[in-house]
Amino acid sequence: LIDRYLVRSEYWDIPAYLIFNKMDLYDKEEFDIAFEAERLKWLNVECFELSAANGKYSPQFLEQGFQTLLEKLTGKTAILVGQSGVGKSRLITELSEGRITLLSAETNRANKGSHTTTWAELIDGERFALIDSPGIRSMSLSDLTKEELIQSFSDVQEFATKCKFVSCNHAENNKGCFFQALNPDEKESQLILSRLDSYKRVLEEVADIPDWQKKP
Repeated sequence: LIDRYLVRSEYWDIPAYLIFNKMDLYDKEEFDIAFEAERLKWLNVECFELSAANGKYSPQFLEQGFQTLLEKLTGKTAILVGQSGVGKSRLITELSEGRITLLSAETNRANKGSHTTTWAELIDGERFALIDSPGIRSMSLSDLTKEELIQSFSDVQEFATKCKFVSCNHAENNKGCFFQALNPDEKESQLILSRLDSYKRVLEEVADIPDWQKKP
């Protein structure tokens, strides 16, 4: 889902930040935050490690945390996107230093634990403006053409120029394919291949509809 958001970010030319929230509950055995942040380094996506529920939390795995995020958002308008329950509403409250309590947060308490925002809400945070958006489970990219998709996976597109043949589809056993020559046991290769895997997954969806049927 994050990679799909980043495709939209590149396609619409909107800078993206990736926020790792609820890090007070982090289990490094289940999720490698450093790997997930590093695999996006070719996209120049800035990553932040924080806990909206714990104002004293300090980053342990990444360089940037809550205070840096607050500084980056100052003077900007941004939208928070993500699945339900990731803490978007709570984060906005913390970024406003408690001055803002969202209607969605009040509704959640009334519903006794439901963590669902069902509308978009524009908040004036004085130093910034933020939009709290409804949580979504998936994001379709089927409106993009195959050409638009690869352009929006700019890192994969750049690596693909190293393939011997322009028509390479990066399939297993393809001769001259840059990706197939990578060593999956090496970390740098794992980072690159993880992005290729995301691209291929989305490509299957995009390819289901012929480009000529896409809406402009």
